[in-house]
Amino acid sequence: MRRAATLTAGLALALAVPPAGAQTTRRELDALRAHLELPAAVKLKPATDLALPPARPLRVRLAFGLDLKARDNVARWIDEWNKKDGARLGQLQLVEEETADLVMARYTERDKVRTRTTTGPDLGGSGPAGTRSAPRTRFELEVVPVYAYLLDSRKSDEWTVVWRYTGFTTLADTGGSGRELWDGLRELLKKRGK
Repeated sequence: MRRAATLTAGLALALAVPPAGAQTTRRELDALRAHLELPAAVKLKPATDLALPPARPLRVRLAFGLDLKARDNVARWIDEWNKKDGARLGQLQLVEEETADLVMARYTERDKVRTRTTTGPDLGGSGPAGTRSAPRTRFELEVVPVYAYLLDSRKSDEWTVVWRYTGFTTLADTGGSGRELWDGLRELLKKRGK
């Protein structure tokens, strides 16, 4: 009898506590909701299909917070896309406050800075020609976690995560800031255009 009660209590506890993966997903969605300042009434969930909304032009809102360099980079890449590939694969229209079909969201956790060491070729002056291997130099980079999302935002009460990227990026803003998000959108645009 005592063993049955222990098993029942253990099973009830297991059912009451969500698995670790669910807790991680919930925390990530909560952080994304906070970044987007979405009200609790708007449901936020992963998409079942990795596809962009069909609208042409696709109205896109950039939600980058104070990550201004990444915002400028992505806006520039969108402009280049419209000039080069927009007529063939679909134009992108940047919108600010009005309703968007797609929200591009990106944020970093600057309070979680890490130092990564990498090696590369020595960029110093070259010596006499020979067969020796090029010297290697160690570089230390400050990196932070980065999160990037493409969200279908056409429904006012439910947004779906169509594409997601997590990784690390340099703390310093560069001409490549936001590239992971742009590359994800570009690949989905090409897939949609086929």
